[in-house]
Amino acid sequence: MEKKEWVGKKFDMLTILEELPRSKFLVKCDCGVEREILRSVIYKTSLKSCGCMSNPRVPDLSGKSFGILTIIKDKIQVREKEGGKTYRYCIARCGCGNEIQARTGSLTIGHTQSCGCVNRYALNTKSTIFQERNEETLYWGGIMASDGNVHKSAVSVGLKESDVDHLYRLREWLGAETKIYYKAKTKSYCFRVKNQRICEDLLEYGITPNKSLTYDPPLFCEQSPDFWRGMIDGDGHIGKKRPVIGLYGTKMACDSFRRFVKTFCNSKANTCKHNNIFTIRYSGPYAIQIMKVLYGNNPKFYLDRKYELANKFCNFPLADDSGII
Repeated sequence: MEKKEWVGKKFDMLTILEELPRSKFLVKCDCGVEREILRSVIYKTSLKSCGCMSNPRVPDLSGKSFGILTIIKDKIQVREKEGGKTYRYCIARCGCGNEIQARTGSLTIGHTQSCGCVNRYALNTKSTIFQERNEETLYWGGIMASDGNVHKSAVSVGLKESDVDHLYRLREWLGAETKIYYKAKTKSYCFRVKNQRICEDLLEYGITPNKSLTYDPPLFCEQSPDFWRGMIDGDGHIGKKRPVIGLYGTKMACDSFRRFVKTFCNSKANTCKHNNIFTIRYSGPYAIQIMKVLYGNNPKFYLDRKYELANKFCNFPLADDSGII
């Protein structure tokens, strides 16, 4: 953006009045103070005022929102510090429902943006998205049940290198800005978001810390083809040369998948031990029948390579939002 395009723009309480030499701008704060600020400070930092917001003489900010915090009572106390500095404190309500006491200035300059339930990269995350059960939430619930992990107030999902694009779909769906990082040890990519509300809602899906040997899908998941498409995309297998489809996981998860398949398929396949986990596999016409139920209903989300394999045996029309080229 050219400098002249910045003149007149407003950033929180600061309005750019004039461009100055040496990459500076003359800005005016809502409190009336004019000052010079480096151009980089405007769009690379969280500066929101001329500094007046830490001043106890600034008007009451009750009702104002900063991040996902809303000040419900400002100026609850003013504390004096060494050097003659004063700090004003407020009570703020977080988007998660918690109330905290914090320094007002920390909210206004962006240092404090939540009660701690989310990090700054997750402020725009759709925190209540898993409270509604639909095709999308059930699918991503299946992905998190297979390849996800919940630890304290954070949830993470790791996928192999070839499936990294799927993590970007998940991040976009959640509305998060968290970085997707590479783990050289496992040659995989991982997406992690800190959000207490999402972790709590995922408990309804049976997704708990250290679930790898204990996971048991709840009934509403067991009855959903979207959930099982997510599970197969995460911990499942589709044959490359002949029609085979299978799931790996806990005995409870494999038994749950078998009960789901029984509702439309006459296969007598059973859960079998596989090293320290379990598996259930279907082949031939039964596998094709299952693939059609999971991938042939014009799904919005799916793992590209497994959709391609299922389509190889079923020849159903490509989904509207297909990522396949």
